[in-house]
Parts: sequence; structure tokens; C-alpha cells
Amino acid sequence: EFAARGLRVFATARSLKSLTNLSEAGIEVFALDVTSLQSITALEEEITKLTDGKLDILYNNAGVCT
Repeated sequence: EFAARGLRVFATARSLKSLTNLSEAGIEVFALDVTSLQSITALEEEITKLTDGKLDILYNNAGVCT
């Protein structure tokens, strides 16, 4: 819905293959393993560069099963 309204949207998953439909809809997709500090830090740096450090909304629906 955000993308449909013209907003810039980022989506993440461990596998980019699972985000193909979002990518085709114009959403920027990135690989992210929420159990890896290295993966989190790398993506944080990339998103910071892409947005000049300004992010208006963050919706996090990630978790880890133990």
C-alpha cells in the first residue's frame, strides 16, 4: 500500500528469491539475516546511504524462533 501511494519502500528477507513479487512492484529489496549482527550492520549502512540518514517509517515484522 505504501508503494502504491508513491512512497519509497524497502523490504528484506533472508532470501531475495522470496521477494521477487515485491521487487517487480518497484519495492527495493535486500537480503537480511536478523540473527547476524554483521548482516544487520551492513544493511543499516546501506539504507543510511540510500536515504541520507532519514527514514520516516520503520515496520519490523522479523523474529527468531529458538
